[in-house]
Amino acid sequence: MSREIRNCEMLFDYLQSILNDSEPKELDHKNLDEEYLRLGQKLRYLQHCVEELLDYTKNLAAGNLSIGFPSQDNFLCTNLKTLHENLRHLSVHIKQIGAGDYVQHTSYMGEITEELNSTTRQLAWREMLLKRDAEAERKVSMHLHNKAYHDAATGIFNRRYFEELMQKIFQEKHLVTFCFIDMDGLKYVNDYYGHMEGDLYIRMFVETILSGFRTSDIFCRVGGDEFVLLMQDCTPVIAEKKLADARRTFMTAYEKPYPMGFSYGIVEVNGKADKELTTVDAVVKKADAAMYQFKRKYKQKAPKTVPPHDEKE
Repeated sequence: MSREIRNCEMLFDYLQSILNDSEPKELDHKNLDEEYLRLGQKLRYLQHCVEELLDYTKNLAAGNLSIGFPSQDNFLCTNLKTLHENLRHLSVHIKQIGAGDYVQHTSYMGEITEELNSTTRQLAWREMLLKRDAEAERKVSMHLHNKAYHDAATGIFNRRYFEELMQKIFQEKHLVTFCFIDMDGLKYVNDYYGHMEGDLYIRMFVETILSGFRTSDIFCRVGGDEFVLLMQDCTPVIAEKKLADARRTFMTAYEKPYPMGFSYGIVEVNGKADKELTTVDAVVKKADAAMYQFKRKYKQKAPKTVPPHDEKE
């Protein structure tokens, strides 16, 4: 066998082993003639590139995008490195979508990213619909809550809210000043001026109270002409002064052909120490008694004459 054929067969067998064997055999470069050594070195470098390529593709196939890039001069991995970089960007993009960022748009991977962009648009649309439905449900829930706990005629809290709040006050042992208020002369206004005027009378009263007290004070309508005011961090003395000021304002601020006013009784509810006022009925009873004492002391007399017919509603 000639030297040329022997060298070529050695190099060819080595090349086949590089391409076909999982563990390529080593090239016996000592048996190569000098003029074939350079080609043998090139094949050894090819073996290194192929092994690096196989390891690189194995990691990419397993989804390991955190691996480093192959050596810069490995020409076999050039396109794979571009794919690797695109997959990294795609992974970041998907994480942003998962976090709710649907503004992202990609175009560097053809059909794959077009499908992703389409899915992103669908997710954005569905999220918008879900938010719209959630907002509608929130409004319905709020409407039902307001309807359940607010007085339809005045907009303030109703008896149901008052009773539930009082139970919470007793359970949590709060200290509050409880004011029971009764409007004077509402029946007279309804009888002789009509219920529309009576409703206006109630609204004027409610506006007077709301404008004279803190937003943190709880104002409830518990009956036709009966109201409750609950105040924390306010002593009965201060509450009495504020109610007296509101009463004077209410009696003089409006020009009406009938007397305007209200009576009130004030009770301090000490949830931590009070052994007597431990139920709603007990508190209301005591405040109601104080209110009637006030009413007897400052009672306003309704006009004895019936208003002219043209003043009626």
